Amino acid sequence: MLSCSYSPSFHPVSFQSPSSLAIIRTEDVKALIQSKKRWQIDRPDEELVNQLAKDLKLSTMLTKILVARGITTSEQANAYLHMDESDLHDPFLLHDMQEAVDCIQHAIDTQQQITIFGDYDAGATRF
Repeated sequence: MLSCSYSPSFHPVSFQSPSSLAIIRTEDVKALIQSKKRWQIDRPDEELVNQLAKDLKLSTMLTKILVARGITTSEQANAYLHMDESDLHDPFLLHDMQEAVDCIQHAIDTQQQITIFGDYDAGATRF
């Protein structure tokens, strides 16, 4: 069983599989965060943004995000914004998902504590 305690000067970082865990120093994390590149921000077509906002009765901020993601019609926007379960991918297509489920179920069955580590863009795995 893998166990790791938290220290403010060290951060656990997982690589490739849940069983491989590395510890890196806080200063290394800060160096990783500081970008050495300049952000290039694409500006979506304002006419398209305004038309979608009007057609869908949405804010221009939301329609800018939709257009930036390649959504250019009201139909595409409605399909994107009003998904149901059938539109989601099967989570068991992810590598080692069954192993992860089994591990979590075992922890629940034996009343072990479960710690969840995530990254900042975990919600963006759909894209």
